[in-house]
Amino acid sequence: MAQNTSAALSGRITDAAGNPVAGASVDIVHVPSNTTRMVTTNADGRFSAQGLRVGGPFAVTVSKSGYEKVEKDNVYLQLAQETTLNLALAQAATELKGVQVTANAASMIFQPDNKGISTNVSARELKVIPNPNRSIQAIAQTDPFIILQNNNAAGGYAEISALGQNNRYNNITVDAVPTNDSFGLEANGLPSQNQPLSYDAIEEYNISTANYDVTNKRAVGAAINIVTKSGTNDFHGSAYYAYTNANDLTGDGINGNTFTGYSQKWTAG
Repeated sequence: MAQNTSAALSGRITDAAGNPVAGASVDIVHVPSNTTRMVTTNADGRFSAQGLRVGGPFAVTVSKSGYEKVEKDNVYLQLAQETTLNLALAQAATELKGVQVTANAASMIFQPDNKGISTNVSARELKVIPNPNRSIQAIAQTDPFIILQNNNAAGGYAEISALGQNNRYNNITVDAVPTNDSFGLEANGLPSQNQPLSYDAIEEYNISTANYDVTNKRAVGAAINIVTKSGTNDFHGSAYYAYTNANDLTGDGINGNTFTGYSQKWTAG
């Protein structure tokens, strides 16, 4: 009963009159890594590609002899979601020409088979969401059905409460591996008071509440599924460092106690 760590793309290819185009070649290219998945449409013009990388961008090319080639760029896929992409092929003229379609952003996805309410947070959104503690608890709070209880300045003790449930009714996984407090000693429901992974290593974050899918065990509260970034063909990375001493951005302490030391934190991904 492992959590999903990938994405999927499906759709239907038709001609200008809306008739299905069978046997069309659909090439799906993950641009950062240049890896390609090729599928073929069936008799009804439908195609499906499972197990794709989360995020993107992807470049999708549809071609068949006798039709003009269609390309769609900047396609982004969401964690544990099947994105629908329907395209129409025009009848080829004497001189074959390509038609390019460009998308600027990922579209809203309606999933009729969803068994609960879910929120997806992509790597692009993680870069702009205010998260001074760089904690997974703060990301979970972007879901309107989740609040943080017993939150402190460090963020490590914050408890994720979904739909008013106790935080121990949540199921948190990282790349399908459970990351829960199995023994029951930590107040935040995680194996320790530290974060289970670097904030910079997260590719996408899926938060599902009231999910009645039988594959989501022990998720009476929230099923939080985190997938880490995959590699590309170019060497790259990121680093974060914060340092606070006694004279920077510190106010008067409670009961006259002042901050006279220093604190620092750093992550890399």
